[in-house]
Amino acid sequence: MMGKYPLLESLRGIGEGLRSKIKVAVEYEGSVLLHGETGVGKEVIARVIHGEREMEGEFIPVNCSSIPHSLIESELFGYEKGAFTGAHKNGKPGLIELAEGGTLFLDEVGDMPYGIQAKVLRVLEDMKVWRVGGVKGRSVNFRVICATNRDLKRLIEENMFREDLYYRIGGMEIYVPPLRERREYIEELIFCLLEEIDGEIKIEDKAMEALKSYHWPGNVRELKNLLKRIITEKRIEGGHTITIEDIPDEIRDGEKVPKTLKEKIEALKKEEIRKALKKHNGNKTKTAEELGLSRQGLLKMMKELGL
Repeated sequence: MMGKYPLLESLRGIGEGLRSKIKVAVEYEGSVLLHGETGVGKEVIARVIHGEREMEGEFIPVNCSSIPHSLIESELFGYEKGAFTGAHKNGKPGLIELAEGGTLFLDEVGDMPYGIQAKVLRVLEDMKVWRVGGVKGRSVNFRVICATNRDLKRLIEENMFREDLYYRIGGMEIYVPPLRERREYIEELIFCLLEEIDGEIKIEDKAMEALKSYHWPGNVRELKNLLKRIITEKRIEGGHTITIEDIPDEIRDGEKVPKTLKEKIEALKKEEIRKALKKHNGNKTKTAEELGLSRQGLLKMMKELGL
C-alpha cells in the first residue's frame, strides 16, 4: 500500500538520506537546485517533486545547454507579433508561460548565457514575464527547479554566473551522488530498469555482479542504455535471460578496453572530450572551441558517445 509519497516510494537506486531530502523538497515552497554529475537522474527527481505536488500545470523541461544562444531568449520568454523577422504573426508564448501552474525545470542552468540570467532573475523576482518585443509584463505562477553538473560558486568567481541568481534558485540544494557512490542500490535499480524495459527478462547472478562492480562513469543513463541494448539483442535471439556473456568485456573486466578500430577511435574521442570539459570546468562552448567543433556538434557527439 502506497503512502503519502507514492512516486517517491517507487523511486529506486537512492539511499534514505537522499529520499528524505526529496521529501522535504516536495513540501518546500521555494526553489530547488539539484547538482550532480551528468546522468545521475536529476530530471527524474525533479519530475518526482513536481508529481508529488499534484500541480495543475505541466512539467516544462528546458535544457539551457542545448538551445542556441541566439534563440534562448525567444524560447524562454516568448515574443510578440512582429518582434523580429520570421516571427509568428500572432506571437508565441515562451516556455516560462507554458509552465503556468506547474514546474519550470531549468536543466544545465550553469550553461545559461550570462546576458539571459538577469532577465530570468527578474521573472523569478517579479513573477512576470516580458515577451521579446513586448512592453507589458504578463503575470505568471510556477515553481522553478534547477539542475547543474557544474560548480556554480566557481562560475560566480569567474564572472560566468550571477551571484544573485544563484541565491534565488538555490533556496534548497540537493546533491545527487554518482552511481559509483551508491553501489548498494545498483541491484534494485537494475531490477527496476529491467521491469521498465521488459518485464519478462531475467538476469543471472554473475551478470548482476559484473554490473554492480563497474564504476559507471555515465551513471544511470549509461546503465539504462546498456540494458536497453542487451535486451534488444536478447529479443532478436529469442532469449529471456541476461548472462555474463552478454556483458561487454570492458564492464566484466572493470575497465573499458577498446578492441576494434571503431572502439579505439570512440575511446579516444571520449577521453579528449572529458579532458577538455575538465579543463574548462564543464563549459561546453569553450570545450567545443578547443576541439574545433561547433557547440551543437559537440553536444551531438557527446550524445552519440553516451557522455
